[in-house]
Amino acid sequence: MSWEITHCEISASELLSGTSAFSIHTHYVNHTGFDVSIALRNGLKLRLPNEVNYGKAGFKVRTDIYCDTKTFDSLYRYLMSEEQFPKQELAAIKQYLDTRMSNEQMNMYRGGHLISLWYTLPAEKLKLVRVSECYLPDVDLVISMSKDLGAIHHPYSEAGAMDRVARDFGKQEPGTHLGYLVVDNSGLNDHLYLRVGSKIYKVKGQCHLDKREGVYITDSGTGDINYISFDENLAEWGLFKTYAEATELGNKLLEETLKKEYAEKEAELVARKMELETIALKQKMEFEQSKLAIKKEEAYLERLHEERRREIELEELRRKNFEAERKAARDDYYDSRSAARKDSSEALKTIPVLLAGIGGVFTIFKTLGVL
Repeated sequence: MSWEITHCEISASELLSGTSAFSIHTHYVNHTGFDVSIALRNGLKLRLPNEVNYGKAGFKVRTDIYCDTKTFDSLYRYLMSEEQFPKQELAAIKQYLDTRMSNEQMNMYRGGHLISLWYTLPAEKLKLVRVSECYLPDVDLVISMSKDLGAIHHPYSEAGAMDRVARDFGKQEPGTHLGYLVVDNSGLNDHLYLRVGSKIYKVKGQCHLDKREGVYITDSGTGDINYISFDENLAEWGLFKTYAEATELGNKLLEETLKKEYAEKEAELVARKMELETIALKQKMEFEQSKLAIKKEEAYLERLHEERRREIELEELRRKNFEAERKAARDDYYDSRSAARKDSSEALKTIPVLLAGIGGVFTIFKTLGVL
C-alpha cells in the first residue's frame, strides 16, 4: 500500500464555468478482478463492480485536489511550514512539491494547480483478507468481499458508532480505561474472549492492513498503547482464545487475583492502622505539649499580675509614708512657731519687772546721795 502522486497544470481557459477556488474530488476504482463492497463515513454502502484493467491489479483511490493560484500559494506555505503530518497524503504532497517544484515552475501555473494522489491496495493483499471487512484509514474507507451490505459498517459512521465500541475496543467497564483492538488480517483469530471479573465478553477481530496482527490495548487516560502478539500469554491481560479457557483458566486467575488483592488490601489496612496510630500518638503529644504551653503561659501571666499588684501596694505605701512625713514636718513647723511666740511673750513680761527693779535701785542710790 502506498501513495503515488502526480501534478499537472490547469490553465484558465481549461477551467469549467463556476469552478471554485478550492475543490477535492475522490474516485474509487476497482481493478481487483472481483466485485467488492465499500462503506463510507457518511453511511453510504454499495457494491463496486470490477473494471477491466490491463495494468497493475488492485483497489485504487484517486484524490484530485484543485487550487487556483492564490489558494495554492496558501496551501504551499502551510505545507512548507509543517514538519510532520497526521496523514500520509499531506506528507506526500509536501515531498513532491519540495523536490520537484521550483519557484519558477510554480509561477508558470497561473490558471491553477491540480494535484492527483493515487492510493493502491494490491489485489493479492486483499485476497489474503479472510474476515468480513477491512478498514483502510489512509482513505477512510471500509472494503469487504461480503455481498451483505448490512453486515459491514464504517467505524466512524453514525450507524457504526455503537458497534465500533464493542468490535474495535471490546468491553469497557465503568471506571476502567482500557480499550481492546484485535487485529486479525488472516482470519485465524477472528475473535477472542475478554474476562472481566466474573463476566466474559467476546471481542471480534478486525482487519487493519496497516497494523500487525495481534491485540492493541489502549489506556484512554494516558494514551499509551500496549501491543501483544497472538503467540504471547494473552491470559495475563484477561484474554483467551476460547470460551472454555476464559471460564476455566479465568476462574483460576480470578481466584489468584482475588487472593492477591485480599493480601494487598490486608497489607494496606495494616499500614493504614499503623499510620492512624502514629497520627493519633503524634496528636496526643501535640495536645500535651499545648496543655503544657498553656500552663506555662498562665503561670507567666499570674507572675506578671502578682508583680504588678506588689508594685501598686509598694507605691501606695510610699505615698502614705510621704503624706505622713509631710504632715509631721508641718506639725513640727507649727509647734516651733508656737513655742517661739510663747518665749517672746514671757520675755516681754519680764521687762516691766526689770524696769521697776532698775527704778528702785535708782531711787535707793538717789536717797543715799550716791547719785
